[in-house]
Amino acid sequence: MSSSSFLEAFNKNAEKLAVSSSRTRDFDAFINRTTTTTTTTTTTTTKNYDVSPTTVNGKVEITSGNTTIRVTVQAVVDNFGDLSRTYVMSNGYATIDVANYHKLVDGKGKTNAGDVVDNKMIIIPDNGKYRTTLRTSSSTITYEKDTDLADAPYAEYKVYVPEDGTYNLQSQFNPTSNLTYGKVRLRYGISIDEGKIDIINSITSNYLAGTWKQGTWNTDIENHSRRSVKSNINLSKGVHTIRYYQCDPNIALIRMTLHKGNLATVYGSPEESGYIN
Repeated sequence: MSSSSFLEAFNKNAEKLAVSSSRTRDFDAFINRTTTTTTTTTTTTTKNYDVSPTTVNGKVEITSGNTTIRVTVQAVVDNFGDLSRTYVMSNGYATIDVANYHKLVDGKGKTNAGDVVDNKMIIIPDNGKYRTTLRTSSSTITYEKDTDLADAPYAEYKVYVPEDGTYNLQSQFNPTSNLTYGKVRLRYGISIDEGKIDIINSITSNYLAGTWKQGTWNTDIENHSRRSVKSNINLSKGVHTIRYYQCDPNIALIRMTLHKGNLATVYGSPEESGYIN
């Protein structure tokens, strides 16, 4: 048994065409137990989370009037396990809303007074350029080295990457300034797939708040954000995790974009990518 549906086709501004389509039974059964499908004239690739990887061959018929086109289709299931709370990269980028984390992990840290206290990652709504901000609950804890981050809180995000390659991770922050004059740093940490934590300074070494002559303060204020990039991340096709750590108190994350090549220099970021809740 086959199923039929009607399609709307471009017809050079002429009246609409009545177009029907049908598919063979084996392919129909395969489609009904999958989630999302992208079809070309030769291949259908389906991201399916509940079935084992398999390949199914079928045929699709597209009919308009007396004309019928028969297309042989090969449908392939890629199984990457649980993809809940995962962003899906498309068009060479995946833009992350910081509120759509895979998980938040609480931690501890030492305050300026030397006391060890609880510290958490918290989401602040209606704050920042994109109306969502991530920061730590404590404003007096500094993590100096990557080894200090062993007990620190972090936010973890998951991204599906469609192909092997070298990627870059752009992080955007509220345009805050360093708290201590002469201590020019607002640092954060990034770990990919639970690997080594890279601590990155989001402000330039010559940064000075309140002047356009030195550093990026004036452009940060104009853009309502500060941008920092971790480059040359080698990733294979599949799902990857990004862990974000806050090293200095006065820094707040507002957006991340994992991308290939270079992003355009524009006011905003690429729009938020597809997200599997």
